[in-house]
Amino acid sequence: MTNKQYVVQIRKKGQITLPKDIRKVFDLEEGEEVVLMPVGESIIFTKRHYAIEEIRKKVSRLLKSAGISPEEILKTLKEEKEVFSKELYEK
Repeated sequence: MTNKQYVVQIRKKGQITLPKDIRKVFDLEEGEEVVLMPVGESIIFTKRHYAIEEIRKKVSRLLKSAGISPEEILKTLKEEKEVFSKELYEK
């Protein structure tokens, strides 16, 4: 899978439709539960089989092993969000 970005629309009841290729790659099926975890101004979206604490620990270990602080990742996410917004809205 590439690092392609997707734009989805939030519907009236807060629903979103995940693109078919995302559902296929991550083996997501109708009715399956997922976990949304806010991280700064972004959201981590994962299958339910991971508990929130497991996700937190995995993310912490990955950041630590890569020598990246939580502050750095939040700064990078904010920068990427700004770049994405410019690409999307300044055409």
